[in-house]
Formats: sequence, structure tokens, C-alpha cells
Amino acid sequence: VYGKGFEDIHTRIPDITKLHRFVEYRRKYSLDDILHEVIAEKRKELGL
Repeated sequence: VYGKGFEDIHTRIPDITKLHRFVEYRRKYSLDDILHEVIAEKRKELGL
């Protein structure tokens, strides 16, 4: 679709600045919080 050598995905850095500015979005949880919760639930589910 993008042609040979297109690697834009490797250089992108997620940024929610515009989202925050235009709709006053505020995240409730950090990525670390989410990962810890998901890992804890999976361990519980698997009996680890």
C-alpha cells in the first residue's frame, strides 16, 4: 500500500496532546498501572 521501504511505523511516537487540548481528555491510568493489573489478573486466572 505504501510502497517499498516505507517504515513510518518505526518512527512514530504516540502523542495525545491534541486530544487533550480539544476534548479535555485526561487519562485515568498510566500504562504501567494497566500492565500491572492485566498481569496480576492473568496470573490469578492461570493460578500462578
